[in-house]
Amino acid sequence: MSRPPVSVIVPVYNDPEGLSATLEALAGQTYPDYEVVVADNGSTDATLEVARAFHETDPSLFTLVSETEIQGSYAARNTGIRAARTDAEVFAFLDADSTVEADWLERAVAVMDEREAAYVGCRVEIPREEGEGLVARYDRLTGFPVARYVREEGYAPTNCLLVTRETLADVGGFDQRLVSGGDLEFGRRVRRSGRDLHYAPDPVVTHPPRSSLRSMLGKYVRIGRGIEQNRRLHPELGHGRGLANPRQYLPPKPSTTKRELAEVWEELSIQEKLSFYGLRYALDLAKRTGQLRERLSPTPESRG
Repeated sequence: MSRPPVSVIVPVYNDPEGLSATLEALAGQTYPDYEVVVADNGSTDATLEVARAFHETDPSLFTLVSETEIQGSYAARNTGIRAARTDAEVFAFLDADSTVEADWLERAVAVMDEREAAYVGCRVEIPREEGEGLVARYDRLTGFPVARYVREEGYAPTNCLLVTRETLADVGGFDQRLVSGGDLEFGRRVRRSGRDLHYAPDPVVTHPPRSSLRSMLGKYVRIGRGIEQNRRLHPELGHGRGLANPRQYLPPKPSTTKRELAEVWEELSIQEKLSFYGLRYALDLAKRTGQLRERLSPTPESRG
């Protein structure tokens, strides 16, 4: 198996604990030739101190760069790509709250080598936490269906993605005008270039659950903004029903929630099913709220 040099890009904003856990996991990788580029997006807390501490401990492994002009994870990832070592043949992307086993990178690159793949999304697991509430449970059961994303929607999330330098050079980096949905836009661009998108069930990326309703609603508002930005900037993607369609605001079909929770549906009580259904509807409305907010007051970046 070939062992191409790899740059792991980790964007971060105000998450010292999450960044510390991620860098700790990356410090002990069994892969023989890799670096870790932390791309800070203007953090105002102890995040930079954490990044600097890892860099000072092993400056040959950890690099710290800053993206302060554009607030957004895709801009931070692009800055990390530009700062990466010039001989890197593969770029791996993780979020600054994810953890991996020591052989994660070795297994991921092996998948790329075996399949001759230019684009691979890894499986993401959300662990069960003690005292798990409704929101955290829903997130654990539905949060990252990466296999379906790759198979049906043509992308992998950027917290579990590996892509070759050749692919990036050909199709370009992430659209940093987007606050969300840049992973979808990038994946579709890769697919249009004629490359196959691959899903790897092993290796695994572990991602913590969102446990508060406020955090989850905020995520879906951001997703809604990204949908509207993509509708404006990338109409070629196709975006389903527009905001003027009243069906956008109706409760989802019960079968949609059942399909999302198919693995555990028969084990749920009636009360649990109704609770998950209500949560799903609230998240759909949060998404519409984000779309309306972006439609009425687009971000400067997304205005083009």
